[in-house]
Amino acid sequence: MRWWARVLAQLRSSIIYILLFALAFDVIVWISEGAHEWPFESIAIATILVFNTAMGVWQEYRAEDALARLRELAAPRVWVLRDGHLEQLDATMLVPGDLVRVEAGDRIPADGLLNGEQALQIDESILTGESVPVERAAGDDVFSGTLAVRIAPPPSRPQPLRPSPLPHRWPRPLLRFRPPRR
Repeated sequence: MRWWARVLAQLRSSIIYILLFALAFDVIVWISEGAHEWPFESIAIATILVFNTAMGVWQEYRAEDALARLRELAAPRVWVLRDGHLEQLDATMLVPGDLVRVEAGDRIPADGLLNGEQALQIDESILTGESVPVERAAGDDVFSGTLAVRIAPPPSRPQPLRPSPLPHRWPRPLLRFRPPRR
């Protein structure tokens, strides 16, 4: 929004209309009396109007700036395996065939197939209304907007009795995204 449009938007209020009327009336009375002394009431009203408009424009600008920064923070980002390297990208940059790393607590960014040897429990309540997470294995479909709840380790490896100090040693499940079915 342009600055002058913001200023005009601040002047669209019934209390501002009353103050503008009072300013105009006071200036007319001052002129009709000969304009001999300073119009202190008109100056005070004009100062209040300018200060109120400036503060409103400044607060609106700051609020819009804060919302823009919040949108950037809220934009979903995913880890994508491209050219043998993991990169963190916006979810909107995904293309069919991308491999995406998914961890527990991640929102599934797009429809795809589960790759790898690990199973994944997915909360599909947004789609089905079921309250119990569904287990998905390699080759199963996963759907955009669902939530990865738990990652099960590969069955060939024993589960540790205590949390592993190096959780990154087991590869995370990867999703291969495909174009939508028609």
